[in-house]
Amino acid sequence: MKKILSIVLAGLMVVNLACCGQQSPGADGSGSSLSESSVGSETSAGEDASSADEGASSADEGASSAQDEATPAQDGEMPADDVQGESIEITIPSAFVEEGTTQESLDADKAESGFTSAVLNEDGSVTYKMSEETHRKMMESIKANLTQSLNAMVGSEGYPSFEQVTANDDYTEFTVSVSSSELGLSESMSVLAFFMLGGLYHAFNGTEPDDIAVSFVNAETGEVIHQAHSSELGE
Repeated sequence: MKKILSIVLAGLMVVNLACCGQQSPGADGSGSSLSESSVGSETSAGEDASSADEGASSADEGASSAQDEATPAQDGEMPADDVQGESIEITIPSAFVEEGTTQESLDADKAESGFTSAVLNEDGSVTYKMSEETHRKMMESIKANLTQSLNAMVGSEGYPSFEQVTANDDYTEFTVSVSSSELGLSESMSVLAFFMLGGLYHAFNGTEPDDIAVSFVNAETGEVIHQAHSSELGE
């Protein structure tokens, strides 16, 4: 789990450094205008990440204990994955894999993560297999970190006109309320950051969205100033 979270945090750091000037993501808790229903606070982000690590470690210890006591062939016990729910398999593209990742480092992380397996593929991607519960906890932590990154964009040095940023549950729709009536260069380029954040979520969720949409809305009039779609990239 720590390996997963380090990959996510590295990706978010790239977004924040490139798009939010020198401001650290939520360093002082300011600039957060997202509602509690759609995003959490920085404190909850840290707690969720810690909770996910503890949950993953507990899952791993439980699986090891079950294997030590008896095998399914001996007393009919179900494998640990079956006890926790159906197994989930996801392949993370190489673009979201931390540089320097090796099979040895993945094996070391797997021992305390709750993953059933973690395999480094020839193309640089990584295939993880885990229980549904472990995957659920992992996604909760990732959403908390995405929330922190979105909060950091509001009123930041890079985006002073951003007044509110919201996203739907699966990060395929972002709505940005701005104080201006037209977009500057930095605001226009920010769509790439939103595309990356949405893509990161779906990479770890094991899904592939048809499109990620970003809408910029004038905060005073409610007028949609500009819309961008990831499906239109390269057209």
